[in-house]
Amino acid sequence: MLLGIVGAGLSGSVLYSLLKKTGFSVDIYDHTLVRGCKSSIFFFNNSLEYKNLVTVLKMCGVNFKDYIIRDIKNIIVNGDEYKLKTMIILCVDKSKLIEDLVPRTVVIDREISSATDRYITKVTETGHLVKHSETVAELMNYKVLIDCSGSAKILIPGSKKYDYDIRTCQFLVKFEKDIDLDNSIIINPLKIRKGHTIIEHFRLYPLADNNGSTIYHACIMGYKTDLELWRSLEKILRNKFGNFERLCGCNFKISGSIPMESFICGSYEKRYLFGCGESIGLTDCFGNGNVYSILSAYYLFQAIRKYDINEAINIYRSTILKKFKYLNYEKESIKKGNMLSIASILKSKLGITFPNAMKIILSSLI
Repeated sequence: MLLGIVGAGLSGSVLYSLLKKTGFSVDIYDHTLVRGCKSSIFFFNNSLEYKNLVTVLKMCGVNFKDYIIRDIKNIIVNGDEYKLKTMIILCVDKSKLIEDLVPRTVVIDREISSATDRYITKVTETGHLVKHSETVAELMNYKVLIDCSGSAKILIPGSKKYDYDIRTCQFLVKFEKDIDLDNSIIINPLKIRKGHTIIEHFRLYPLADNNGSTIYHACIMGYKTDLELWRSLEKILRNKFGNFERLCGCNFKISGSIPMESFICGSYEKRYLFGCGESIGLTDCFGNGNVYSILSAYYLFQAIRKYDINEAINIYRSTILKKFKYLNYEKESIKKGNMLSIASILKSKLGITFPNAMKIILSSLI
């Protein structure tokens, strides 16, 4: 059985690695040369989730600890600092992790489009480029297709699949002056918008040290245009921390889909189609999805490996809805503006006391 994976990011690379090591015939597609350069922060709800992820990556032949850059100890929300309790937050060299899981040379480089033919480039395992013209009809060769394309949701059917997506702008920066943010993450300001599924916020955290100075990752999320977000991020950084050098920057989107409302898997157009990671809404209310990408890839691998494909559909769907039920709860709470539930989420995730969580919510509602 030949399988095709669309998207060679975190979930696609983990799934490809697991399937190949077990003897499956699988191809992986991606249209970008740089993979994993977006958010490099991994949010673990508890130590068990961390241990499970380490185990999955060990099955792929990599040691997760080799990619950890920083262990975040504190979180600063709207100016107040809180020590993390059950949650574990790590800064990870995500790009290197993805490249070690699936080297770029084994990824088929093409843009998937159902409307047009594309002149595409395939990079062989020896590093040679082979250019040829193909159409999306080539995907009909696969009995099983897996969408690991993140917020692009290239293969996921449905007219409402982008309804709750949120735009982001992200910079890597160096500041002229030391800002004294060692192993902490800033979320400031935090805004909670009723009628949507993601909390809007600015976020800053330290990455690696470089020639005596620290490189920081800065991100802003919101329901604005790309240009507005870009300008807002520059303004916040300059007003809060002074002059800075922008090393790189990009605009992106985060999937705000709710898992229980997503097309997780099924038989579609005479093929079997599965979604994995962010493409099926596996991001939390802060937009974090790296951990869920890896764990969902493992659950899909187990379903495909152990069961007939028709049974695998039912097993995988029920597993996703059960394992990530709390994500439905979180996103529904934000969507409905349930302040008590949101306060409970902030308390469980960030260790913020209930009275302080309510104070944050009341001052953050927009």
